[in-house]
Amino acid sequence: MKTIISKRIASLMPVREEIKINNVSYISGINFSSGMKVCESDKDYTLNIDAIEFNYFCYNKNNKITCWPVAKGEQPLNDSGQWKKEGRQEIKPGKFLLLFTDYFVIKEAETFTVIEDPELIDKIIRRTCEVFNDKI
Repeated sequence: MKTIISKRIASLMPVREEIKINNVSYISGINFSSGMKVCESDKDYTLNIDAIEFNYFCYNKNNKITCWPVAKGEQPLNDSGQWKKEGRQEIKPGKFLLLFTDYFVIKEAETFTVIEDPELIDKIIRRTCEVFNDKI
């Protein structure tokens, strides 16, 4: 199953966020390689990510992220071509970003050394999610 992300959310997702922990700066961001982006429409990106538990994400008027669960399979469209409302859920922005933990790239800001310490990576990702949550 493909994952569809609205362009509006994709434009807000961190690509290069500077995060400070213990007075050390790190660069944190999500890297969707070109091979993952299957197609692009006027409103959405279709990504080749099968491991996520939802298959469509959009940003609603209440500054929250709406998603449709994979458990219900491909969500049917209504007559006007929009996704039906049945089965949709809201997810907090920080929790949304945590779904993409496997796609984060984290480097030390001065040397651009890739960080490999799992505990430090977890702290940086959680801080990045907090920053993202505040932006939304």
